[in-house]
Amino acid sequence: MRSLVRRLRRHDVRTTGLRPRGGGAGHCNAESAWRERCKNETCSPTVTVCPTDAPCPSPEPRPCNVSNLICDTPGMDACLERVFRPEALAQMRQCELDLACDGGREHCIENVTLPDSLPSAKEFETACQARVVECVGQTNEPFGCAVFSAMTDEWIALWRACLDEPCGSIRGCQEGGKLDAFCATR
Repeated sequence: MRSLVRRLRRHDVRTTGLRPRGGGAGHCNAESAWRERCKNETCSPTVTVCPTDAPCPSPEPRPCNVSNLICDTPGMDACLERVFRPEALAQMRQCELDLACDGGREHCIENVTLPDSLPSAKEFETACQARVVECVGQTNEPFGCAVFSAMTDEWIALWRACLDEPCGSIRGCQEGGKLDAFCATR
């Protein structure tokens, strides 16, 4: 899931013309509220690794990092609405609103809990695990079988198609430019 978060942060949807469907209550509004609340806060100091035979200075508190957020990319709400189920986005929004300033925002995606996975998510997980077994010893590029309970059927289908690739190409398919292409289409 963290690789998805990194790809969402790098994603650029400025030219897609996508607009959020959520009438202003989108994830990006919650992220903006978090940024505004935390921009002048001091967060816990960074951990310093010190040699065992030397004194270790006390780490200094630092300003909270309120830059490089997912929604710094224009059009991201519309993309997120195509990737995540509405009830998952609602949980992510609430997490962003409740998150401590030094909390890891990526956990808002990772901690989404939904009562039931879509049938497509269950099918993907089963097919992916079977493909992992088939590909043992055939690739130096291991690929992941993420749990997609929070994702839309449309997003899951994109990842499911990657399983039809040769074993050595599955990871590249999963990590390639599919997110860009996915969010650029309506």
